[in-house]
Amino acid sequence: MSPRRAGLLLAGGAAVLLAAGLVAHLQAPYAVALALVPPALLAALLLQRSAGARTAPLPPPEVQERLGGRRELDRFAWSLSGVHGRVSEEALRLLRPVARERLRRAGVDVSFEDAAPGPAADAARALLGERAWATLTSPGGVLPRPSDVEHTIEVLEELCPSPATDRSPA
Repeated sequence: MSPRRAGLLLAGGAAVLLAAGLVAHLQAPYAVALALVPPALLAALLLQRSAGARTAPLPPPEVQERLGGRRELDRFAWSLSGVHGRVSEEALRLLRPVARERLRRAGVDVSFEDAAPGPAADAARALLGERAWATLTSPGGVLPRPSDVEHTIEVLEELCPSPATDRSPA
């Protein structure tokens, strides 16, 4: 017998003894009502257990490509405050996937981690400009200024604008 099952049996036995002791000192209607509580609880637990066994597990949530969100922007904004007037490494880690996606939409598939010279890197450098390219490909430990990140964001926004949403009242 498992320790869990033994504990449940012990707790159940203690509850029955407690109920029997209370029933002996109560008036008849209260004693009957109290005597019906353990079987009702047992029936409810058994029904819940059998109903839970028949339900299928939920399917995993669909992964949707998002253009951004409040939490991502908040996290990015906090990561801009680095040391000595420079942005943090986390800001670059958050900015690079956005840049990669914008460049992919513009027809250029490039990785900023290796920044190996090649046709894709040359095309990305031509689209972004030297300053934005240097910001996105800066090696670890070399952190750009906030103005460099701001310039890079502006270039990325102009490169492939996000879908416009009309939020004006009708």
